[in-house]
Amino acid sequence: MQALLARLVAQYAVYGVVALVAAGAVTGIGFHIYNKGWNDAIAGVASRNAETIRAVKGAVSKVDDCSANGGFWDTASGLCH
Repeated sequence: MQALLARLVAQYAVYGVVALVAAGAVTGIGFHIYNKGWNDAIAGVASRNAETIRAVKGAVSKVDDCSANGGFWDTASGLCH
């Protein structure tokens, strides 16, 4: 009886190990897919942020140039007077 029980435990232990390895692989693949999507989204936002920062710096320099030349910046028209 003990030999039969030991053989059954050994056999099912192998199935348990295989199940754990498979679950780990599925979890790892899931994390990889999630992180790839996250990184792609962050890269897209970062490029748009950089583009916006350049536009803002350009506008600020126009306003600063206007003020330095004795003018005033009209926010309604976006022109220096």
